[in-house]
Amino acid sequence: MKIPMKIKIIFLIALFSTLKCYPQWITLNSGTTENLNSISFSDAVNGWAVGSNNTALQTLDGGNIWNPNVVGNTANYYGVSFVSLGDGHIVGDDTIDHMTNTGGIFWFNQSVPTTETLYGVMFRNVLSGWEVGANGTIIRTINQGNLWTLGNSGVTETLYSVYFIDLFNGWVVGTDGIILHSTDRGGTWFSQPSGVTSTLRSIFFSTLDSGWACGYNGKILFTGNGGLNWNQQNSGTTADLYGICFANSLQGWAVGNNGIIISTTNGGASWNFETSGTTQNLHSCSFVSASDGWAAGDSGTILKYSPLSSSFEITSTNAVLLFPNPASDYIHIRSAAQEISSLEIINSSGEVMLSKNIKGNESKISLSTFSQGSYFAKVFYHSGDYLIKPILISH
Repeated sequence: MKIPMKIKIIFLIALFSTLKCYPQWITLNSGTTENLNSISFSDAVNGWAVGSNNTALQTLDGGNIWNPNVVGNTANYYGVSFVSLGDGHIVGDDTIDHMTNTGGIFWFNQSVPTTETLYGVMFRNVLSGWEVGANGTIIRTINQGNLWTLGNSGVTETLYSVYFIDLFNGWVVGTDGIILHSTDRGGTWFSQPSGVTSTLRSIFFSTLDSGWACGYNGKILFTGNGGLNWNQQNSGTTADLYGICFANSLQGWAVGNNGIIISTTNGGASWNFETSGTTQNLHSCSFVSASDGWAAGDSGTILKYSPLSSSFEITSTNAVLLFPNPASDYIHIRSAAQEISSLEIINSSGEVMLSKNIKGNESKISLSTFSQGSYFAKVFYHSGDYLIKPILISH
C-alpha cells in the first residue's frame, strides 16, 4: 500500500520533534472546608460530592460551580452514587439511605435493615443498587430503595466499597484484605483470596473479567478472570490508596494520602505519578471518560482532570532515538538520558496496539504484525515522565 504524500509530510515535520505531555489536575472551588469522602458524576457536567457534617455539594457545569444541598439528618456522609441527573443515593453514619429522583430538589429518607454505618453505595441503574458498611453489612434493592434486603456476606469485617459490573455480578472489599463476590444480585457472597491482609478501600471492574482493588500501603490488586486470582501490581508507592477508577480497560487512576494520584494507560502493568497540586488526602475519584474525571478529599478539596496538554520541542538531537524510521519489520529504541520503563505503540485512532516493558536504555521491537501506516511511540521513563514520537511503518 502506498502511503499518501500528506501523511509523509506530516510525519517528516514530526520526525524531528518531541511531543512531551503533561497530565494536569485543576483545583476547583468547592465552597467548603469540610472533608469530602465520595464523589460521583453521572456524565461530564452533573456531579455530587459528599462528606462530613451533612456536606452534600452539587454541580451542573462539570465542577466550575458547586452548590450546597440539604439532604436530611445530621450525619457524616461516606458514599454517593448518581446514575443520572435526577436519580441518586447518599449513605453515611445515620444508617439511612437518602434517595432523590428530582436531582436533589427533594430527598426521601428510606429505612434500611441495619443499624451499622454505611460506607459504600453503588447503583447500576435507577432501580438496582447495593450498599455496604460495618460488621459485614451488605444490603440491596431492586426498586430504587423502597425496599432494602440484607445480603448474606458471611463476614464481620468492615466493608468499604461495592461494584457491580451488571445486575448479577458484583464484588465488595474491606478490612483484612477481604474480597467477596456475588453472582445472584448480592443475595449470597463468596470469598475470593486477595493474597494481602491490608485494608482494601475501593474496587472497580471494567469488564466481567477485568477488575482492580486498592488499599493501604500502596496496594493495587488486579484480576483478569473475574476474581478467581488476584495479583499485586506495582503501584510505585506505599501511601494509603482510597479510591480507584477506570475510564476503560487500559486507562485508570488511584488516589490517596497526601494528594497522591497515580495513573496507568496499560491496565496497571505500570503506574505513573501525576501532579495533583495538593497535599490533602484524596478519598474518591470519578471518571466518565478518559478526559472527564474528578477527585475529592479533605478540607473541601475537589480536583478536575484536564486532558493532556502538549507541545512540540524542535531539537536537532533528541533524547530518544527510534531507528530505522521509517521502519519495516523492527525498530530500535535507545535513550541517551533517562532509563526507559515501558513503551506503547499507538495507532492514528488512539488505540494501544502494543505495550511492552523495557529494561535499560535500549530495546528492539518487532513490527512484523503491524499494518503499514503512521503510528506513535509513547515512551515511559521510571521518573513518571513520558514522551511521544512518530513512527512510519512501510513493509
